[in-house]
Amino acid sequence: MNFSKAEKLTILHHLIKLAGADGEHRDEEYELIHRVTEQLEVEPMEMEMLFTKEIESTIPKAEAKRITIFFYLLLMVAVDGEIDGDEVELLKELGFKLALPLEAINTSIALLNVYPKGNIPANEIIRIFQIHHN
Repeated sequence: MNFSKAEKLTILHHLIKLAGADGEHRDEEYELIHRVTEQLEVEPMEMEMLFTKEIESTIPKAEAKRITIFFYLLLMVAVDGEIDGDEVELLKELGFKLALPLEAINTSIALLNVYPKGNIPANEIIRIFQIHHN
């Protein structure tokens, strides 16, 4: 999926915020941030500056991109094997900012209890969003 530079930085910024939502930064969370940085082809130094610099969020118009971003965020919430309430609240807030259906957000979050470390199959997420499409 082709994200703009601003969209890529927004994704990483949201992942970093989620990683710190529970007050702890775990190795698994850093590893996920670094993997996504590589996948998005963002320079590591650009990603590192997001730990200390606030940026304005750039939300894509395309629903497929917004769902992909939400999928990354779901992974972050569960990557350390613990689902923290503060992380879930921030995930819901970010899903709302992505203009995704609340029912799809809640159904996706419920699946975090079913799939260890957030390894929800992509086709399952697609199915959820198709069911709850506006």
